[in-house]
Amino acid sequence: MKMQRIIFIQMMIIAILCGLLQPLAVMAAGPNSGKVADVNGTAIAHADFERQLAMFQKRVMQGQAGQLPEALMQRLKDQVIQQMISEELLFQQAVKQGITIDEKDVDNEMIRIKRQFRDEKQYLEQLKSSGHTEKNLRRKINRQESISHLTQWLMAIAFHINVATTTC
Repeated sequence: MKMQRIIFIQMMIIAILCGLLQPLAVMAAGPNSGKVADVNGTAIAHADFERQLAMFQKRVMQGQAGQLPEALMQRLKDQVIQQMISEELLFQQAVKQGITIDEKDVDNEMIRIKRQFRDEKQYLEQLKSSGHTEKNLRRKINRQESISHLTQWLMAIAFHINVATTTC
């Protein structure tokens, strides 16, 4: 997990240095708007934020009783929203670069995920308990794969730049 975070941060830095990401247009949204932020015109839905927050909170609380202290909970909320904004920016950049994911690849990932469960019933129960539907899981897979392709492309650019600067 830490290695993925390091790679993610490195790719963001490379993207910014290469001028690939447009200036951020992120606005906080009001609590009654149904969204927690607006990133270049794309809403980050409050429901998605709550789902992601619950998942992170569950990880943090693993093996502990009680509730998180308010300060820690606020920090967790801030981290979740920042991660969601970063992911949205990367996805938008992938779209801008024309990166698309074949539906067959999404289908294959769905099959791989389903194989982790005893049967369809257990899979559907887990899907429901995590607050997902098959439709938004497919969307999430598509977005993650798009971002993965973008980071691979950025690493290739960074490698090319590194090779070019060391041979000059």
